[in-house]
Amino acid sequence: MTDKNGTYLGYIADSLNDYNGDIARIRFNDLPGGSLTTWVPYQGKMLPVLGSMTFADVMQAQPVLCKVGRTTGESCGPLQGAPGKAQVAFAAASDHGDSGGPVYALSSDGVYAVGILFSGSGNSEALSGATGIAQFAEQWGLTVASP
Repeated sequence: MTDKNGTYLGYIADSLNDYNGDIARIRFNDLPGGSLTTWVPYQGKMLPVLGSMTFADVMQAQPVLCKVGRTTGESCGPLQGAPGKAQVAFAAASDHGDSGGPVYALSSDGVYAVGILFSGSGNSEALSGATGIAQFAEQWGLTVASP
């Protein structure tokens, strides 16, 4: 993988694309300090990532879910269900080019990482889908860092 200037950043170390989800783990090499962040944008400010939530946590707490996409930017909406074993749907606008963006749950003091955006309605229905990260983080021996 390279950045927009062609500088080598790393490679895809693991990936999955089936009924359980669409997700990859990227192994970065020698990133300069401060390259990775544990903050996400929300209504013009940056909120800290406090950890992650499993889909069971999400289904129980029913938080507002947000995503940030390249095409449509930031949008949030209520949970709409769980169409797959490792997927959730929520009412937020997304379109082509947004896939791979972060999906997170709002809390009073920050956000919790929930998943990776993988689908959107691309129309006025404003429905987005996310692959959960908790099970893959555990499978790959990763943790979600907080500031």
